[in-house]
Amino acid sequence: MTNHYEVGVARRTNRRPYACWLFASGWRRAIAQDPHLRNGLNIAQGQITHPAVAQALGTDFLDPAALAG
Repeated sequence: MTNHYEVGVARRTNRRPYACWLFASGWRRAIAQDPHLRNGLNIAQGQITHPAVAQALGTDFLDPAALAG
């Protein structure tokens, strides 16, 4: 039987180094360095940054690489 408490602790423990790196880097540098994070970004600074979201809303999108710095 699965112990849901232990699963939750394991998930939080595995995410902690990534969250610390994201916080220390800042979101602009993080999306510049991590293509997975960049591809998962939907909205930033009031701009839609994901093509599928923009298509669903019938609007244009801004490439998140343009926001990276």
